[in-house]
Amino acid sequence: MINAPLDPTKESGSAKQLLTFSLAREFYGLDLQRVREIRTFGGVTRIPNAPPSVEGVMNLRGEIVPIVNVRTRLGLPAVKRDRITVVVIVEAGPRLAGLVVDAVEDVIDVESESLTHAPSLGTDIDTTFLSCIAQVREQLVLVLDIDRLVAADEIATSFCADSIT
Repeated sequence: MINAPLDPTKESGSAKQLLTFSLAREFYGLDLQRVREIRTFGGVTRIPNAPPSVEGVMNLRGEIVPIVNVRTRLGLPAVKRDRITVVVIVEAGPRLAGLVVDAVEDVIDVESESLTHAPSLGTDIDTTFLSCIAQVREQLVLVLDIDRLVAADEIATSFCADSIT
């Protein structure tokens, strides 16, 4: 199913494909089945009074797409954008959304036995946006839950294009 999040409890032996990207020198991943395209950053129209993680909206072939800064959403410090900053267009529930990331790294295959649930790290550390963690050779890849990242209340309420008649 295209909108199903990665499930580390599924039977072993099946591989998942992840689009990996970097933020603050760490590696993150997204379920490749949910990725529609990768675009250079630009053409974003800011929305007044939007939460800090909402960069604005983009017109993508006639569809208005909210653009979320993943660094800001995850509480990471801002950095200056450069030529490798991109927007990853993903399926987020019934609509598309754009995720601003530092740089796209690779598409990798991950065996399901290499996926583990995101650990609960107590009340001071928020792992809400993590779907699971993938062990890829010696590297850990934090796999993000696209629906939680994009459909959280503060983003959903800041973008209400569905209410336009």
